[in-house]
Amino acid sequence: MRPSDHLLRTFAAVPLPERVLDAGCGTGRHLAALALLGFDAIGVDRDPAALGAARAAAPGTTLVEADAAVLPFPDDHAGWVVAWRLLAGLGAPEAPALLAELRRVLRPGGWAVVAVETEAAPAALTATMEAAGWALAEAPAEEVEPDGVRVVRGIYRRVEAGVSA
Repeated sequence: MRPSDHLLRTFAAVPLPERVLDAGCGTGRHLAALALLGFDAIGVDRDPAALGAARAAAPGTTLVEADAAVLPFPDDHAGWVVAWRLLAGLGAPEAPALLAELRRVLRPGGWAVVAVETEAAPAALTATMEAAGWALAEAPAEEVEPDGVRVVRGIYRRVEAGVSA
């Protein structure tokens, strides 16, 4: 499946060098494009078969077999996180812990591009992200994926308490 056009437009405006963590990278759909754009792209997935496909799609990138809820990286490791269809849903029981872990590995002031398969309104994504300590950076919008799945996607920022995006 081709990368999200919105994600590509977003990253085309990001100055290099920058480390991007693609959490739940799967077969490398976004990872390959990020690497071609010149980013230090790191893919994480818990499925070894998917990582094998990602290795073929994005040679030279760093790939790590791990659960995105328990990332093997230090605090403040990346400037950007991509979590595209990583969350099972906005009400998924694992969502708070997963969002906290993504926030931990993102440096203060860093950004997250998040897309979730959901029938909920876009505002529900922001409510979920804000409840997990993220600040809205770009209003969420609906997007239909090439495979026909509807996602709600938005961009959020890691800010510390008392600081706005």
